[in-house]
Amino acid sequence: MQAIKKGIFGDYDVDLDGCFDKYSSYLDKSELRPRSKIQYKTWVKAVIDEIGNKPIKSLCRSDAVKARDGLLERMGVDRRNKAFQGFKSFLRWAASEGLTGAGLAPAVTNNERR
Repeated sequence: MQAIKKGIFGDYDVDLDGCFDKYSSYLDKSELRPRSKIQYKTWVKAVIDEIGNKPIKSLCRSDAVKARDGLLERMGVDRRNKAFQGFKSFLRWAASEGLTGAGLAPAVTNNERR
């Protein structure tokens, strides 16, 4: 099964910076307002800058803690929460595009929980 997945999704060592470049292109082509595109890119890049460029499949809890602590030094809680929310959207997009290799499932919405 792993060989089949690797054949479909390619090399699993997709790093955050490479994935961010693809996400940035995706946002540029989207129908979001220009200011929203800039905000999403800024938030995602802030989290990536704190974590560092590493393969998406290797992300773990300690990376989130590192990013949280680093972002709190640079911004308030509200902005940090928006950055994490944007990063979560970025990871969901990466999973939907088959770029994670980590088997990240899209989040369950409130409507799906009922």
